[in-house]
Amino acid sequence: ASVRGPEMLTMIAPGAAGNINHYDLLYPIRIHRVKGVPEASRIGAVLAAEVLRCYRRLSPVRAGELRVLREVVRLEMPVEKGQAFAARYGGAAQFFDGEVMVFNEGGKQQFDAEVQVIALGDDLAWVGFPGEMFVEHGLSLKSASPFRHTMVHTLANGSIGYVPNRKAYGQGAYEDTATRCAPGAGEKLVDVATRLLVSLKPPQSP
Repeated sequence: ASVRGPEMLTMIAPGAAGNINHYDLLYPIRIHRVKGVPEASRIGAVLAAEVLRCYRRLSPVRAGELRVLREVVRLEMPVEKGQAFAARYGGAAQFFDGEVMVFNEGGKQQFDAEVQVIALGDDLAWVGFPGEMFVEHGLSLKSASPFRHTMVHTLANGSIGYVPNRKAYGQGAYEDTATRCAPGAGEKLVDVATRLLVSLKPPQSP
């Protein structure tokens, strides 16, 4: 606001960044893994400076009708983790695991995740996922989207934790071991979002 004036409206939301960090996790010296308010302020200043540089390349986007679609997707938990949760809650038909409601059906533990898509006009769309999607999911969705500009937002309409891509499973990373999503969950969410985007894309004029 100090640069663009008091009328400036700033919107910030996390993108598909579940498997990236601001430091090298493999670096052997922990002292370089800086955290806290000063580091957050430094990163914020760097991002703000890049935003201001991008202003020189701005071009207008045609406005139009605002359209919204949403779909609730039923996802499965990894087998071993799901069975451990089920045993902890005495085999209940459904239970709250601290973040989501889990449904114990047919020996499988499942939970719901909402995918929301918002489109403005012909060129601009936003997609909201409830988990920390991996970078590969965001890139895949943007590549498949029929809109010129597609912005991916995570931790939207709930939180289901980390959502790795298929390749990440079995690699032993923290996100892989911490996730409540079975392999393929992220790709399923991307497929649903892509279908919703296609549904919202206006037909092309002849």
